[in-house]
Amino acid sequence: MGRFLKPPPIAVAPLEVDLNPDMTTRERVALQTKGALCGSCHGLINQLGFTLEKYDAVGRFRLKEKGKSVDTSGRYIDRDGNNTEFIGAQALTAFLVKSPETQLAFAEQLFQYLTKQPAQAFGQKKLPELRQSFEKHDFNIQQLLSEIASQSAIANRDLSKKKK
Repeated sequence: MGRFLKPPPIAVAPLEVDLNPDMTTRERVALQTKGALCGSCHGLINQLGFTLEKYDAVGRFRLKEKGKSVDTSGRYIDRDGNNTEFIGAQALTAFLVKSPETQLAFAEQLFQYLTKQPAQAFGQKKLPELRQSFEKHDFNIQQLLSEIASQSAIANRDLSKKKK
């Protein structure tokens, strides 16, 4: 989603399953992360992760955990304060695919991975331009790769000319 989370203020070990044997994973995670120290980040990430609860720790599909129906409801509050609610992995995926925030974050991470430099080093307009181009080309990743490669090569060539 392109959001930065602060490092945890303290090291915390997950609650042992045996301490609360009737609790589901979701219930244990919610209990452990409800405090103020954890809540600022986990309020965001838990809600996204809870949509994946129909899959256990090793990826097996399940409808029940500890005899209870699995709750896959989640929500996301974007940077503008808009709240989107969804149930399950498919709804989360549909939301992420359409989210300009996600598209921008994907373009930024791909740019940085390929060029080994932050996109901002190429100007403040670079990321919005890449996201718009990504959308214009129907979210074609090969096209985005090509655009990043060619634009960074041109920018590097222009920089080397200025140094001479």
